[in-house]
Amino acid sequence: MTSADGIFRITNLEAGSYLMQTLNTVDPQVGGGETDRGYAATFFPGKTNLSDAKPIRVHPGEEFKADLSVGTRSSSS
Repeated sequence: MTSADGIFRITNLEAGSYLMQTLNTVDPQVGGGETDRGYAATFFPGKTNLSDAKPIRVHPGEEFKADLSVGTRSSSS
C-alpha cells in the first residue's frame, strides 16, 4: 500500500540485492478491459525490460530511496 502521496515503505528487508517492479494495471478511469489503456510494467530505474533493470543493494540499517515513474501502455501493447 502507498500513502496518499504515492510513497511506500518496505521495512525489515534482509541485506542483499533486490529488483523492484511495478505490475501491469488498467486505469480505472479509462475502463477495465484488457484492451484499455493502463500502466506498463516497469522495473527500477524506469525500464520496461528486465534486462535493463538495476538491482537495488540494501545494506544492514540502510534506508534507500528509489524513485520510479511508470508509463502508460496503449491497447496495442
